[in-house]
Amino acid sequence: MDEDAFNLSVKRFLKKLGVTSKREIELAVREQIEATVTAICFAARRALLLEAEAADLETQIEQLVRDIAGWLLDEPGVGPITTD
Repeated sequence: MDEDAFNLSVKRFLKKLGVTSKREIELAVREQIEATVTAICFAARRALLLEAEAADLETQIEQLVRDIAGWLLDEPGVGPITTD
């Protein structure tokens, strides 16, 4: 589908929804872009927090393994989180 045909189909669809002015269309698109950016920012912040929390928990688990069965960590392929 070429760009003109696409634009025409979008205009027809929006007209069915009652959106007819270019300003309304631009505003609706801008609002959706802003909402998407906000959602991505929240997700990125949460990912960073989870990474920090995971690192902290890994440190705690390693200390627990050292306290309970530290000799296991001397074995090849054995770590506090995974084994080979």
